[in-house]
Amino acid sequence: MAILFNTGAIKDDIDEYVKKYAEAIYEKAKKEIPQFAKYAILNYYDSYDPNYYVRTGNFMMNAYIPYAYKTSNNYFAGIKFNGNVYMNKYDGAGISTNDIHSNNMMGIHGQKVGLFEWIPIKTLSPYEIIEEKINSKSYQSECIAYGEKSAVSNGKYTILRFN
Repeated sequence: MAILFNTGAIKDDIDEYVKKYAEAIYEKAKKEIPQFAKYAILNYYDSYDPNYYVRTGNFMMNAYIPYAYKTSNNYFAGIKFNGNVYMNKYDGAGISTNDIHSNNMMGIHGQKVGLFEWIPIKTLSPYEIIEEKINSKSYQSECIAYGEKSAVSNGKYTILRFN
């Protein structure tokens, strides 16, 4: 008496499962991370009160570029903060666009105290807000569950069975 295992079919099923799992999380990240960025920038803009200067919306409207791409075995989705390239110039404001972008990415706001003087106010940066969300146990668990559910329901398996 012998038990025969079709190891090739098992390997194919596992490869299919992993591929469907990764694709599901990739699609989720591609959709959600830019939404997290928008939320983080709004949160940054509203993170202290009272506002001592007029918000231009310049950073908010131009702060990041979403990206998503795949290679043969890797999936990448996220955002790239690149606002200093796309932001309007602050002519006559006494501060460069690059400085404003850098300050924003460090969570620094300004309190105007004179024509060209300001006192920095530190809050969480947009990057820190996004990082906190993506690395939270609840979001990690949500992604794992989403990947598992999608892999089970969308894969075609020869040997593997799921209840």
